[in-house]
Amino acid sequence: MVLFQIVWKNLLRRKVRSLLTVIGIGVGIGAVVSLVSITNGFVNGWKYLLEGHGIDLTILKAGNDANFIAHLMNLMDESLAGDIRGIPGVESVQVSLADMVSIEDKPSVMLFGYEPGGGMISRLKFISGRPPAFDDRDEIALGTSLAGALKAKIGDEIEVEREILTVVGICESSNLLEDGAGILSLRRLQKLMSREGKVTAFGVHLENPARLLQVKKAIEARLPGLSVMTTREAVDENVGTKMAQALSWGVSLIVLLVGAIATMNTMFMSVFERTREIGILRALGWKKGRIISMILQEAVILSLCGGVLGIFLGMGAVRMLNLFRQLQGLIRADYNVFLFSEAIILAVLLGILGGLLPAWRGARLPPVEALRYE
Repeated sequence: MVLFQIVWKNLLRRKVRSLLTVIGIGVGIGAVVSLVSITNGFVNGWKYLLEGHGIDLTILKAGNDANFIAHLMNLMDESLAGDIRGIPGVESVQVSLADMVSIEDKPSVMLFGYEPGGGMISRLKFISGRPPAFDDRDEIALGTSLAGALKAKIGDEIEVEREILTVVGICESSNLLEDGAGILSLRRLQKLMSREGKVTAFGVHLENPARLLQVKKAIEARLPGLSVMTTREAVDENVGTKMAQALSWGVSLIVLLVGAIATMNTMFMSVFERTREIGILRALGWKKGRIISMILQEAVILSLCGGVLGIFLGMGAVRMLNLFRQLQGLIRADYNVFLFSEAIILAVLLGILGGLLPAWRGARLPPVEALRYE
């Protein structure tokens, strides 16, 4: 009988214990898959928001460490756009205002104020209706996710920060932030939030992207109070991004530790219950390496099954979260082959770490003592 057949039969002999171990590992892996996929969605959404608008350089108020949420409260004068446009190499400058507000019963919704006719708003795909007017009329466009969460349609009136705005358009964006946000004209959002003449960011499009660093230095020299970043820097240095990625790694390490302990406990119990059986195998000539291989294979198979289960549990958890109305439009997972491969590799590590010590103990059992065990 080949070794794998023996391993498989050993696992099936204790079906309930094996199943519970697989479920436990699956829950842990599922937590990693769901959290990392949501983090990926957030990071990629922030990246695509900048790249999708054709932005080569993002300019924020200096001193906010590229923290997207922090810079919502760190405003700049809109008039600085003229100074930036005058720098050689700058083709165009797009200004925007962003803020977090309450809409109806949703307490945290992102609003973007764009210049109608500018690149930021003309890039959006309106599946119905039109963009908000250029002036300060009480008009708002909704991303499809936000419109779905509010069950709003063209012509509906919604309450935004205690003011009534009319929905004039519903736009679709591949970017999570925009798809779950409200879009207003820059003037209307400035009036709504009492921030006339203020903006939160400038987006710079260059005549020649190859001169990016030279233009970046020129802007920093002329306007020392501003923080100028490339698109990649704006994503990588974002404090929210760093926190989300650190949290993902932290959860992964905790899952690795807890899963390894659970697997180790299962394999120790298995070795303890099969002491006499292992003694017989040793007496029949099985080498220590073969015993170790058998026990490790059992642990890895359990973990692999848990890893596969965890991938489906993680995807299911994200779908469940999106069923809650308060979270609709705020969560979008980004799955990829690398994430699933990472989950399987993590599961294999759990099996190896959890099975190594029990396998070593089982291999060291003296055949004579093992045969005497009752």
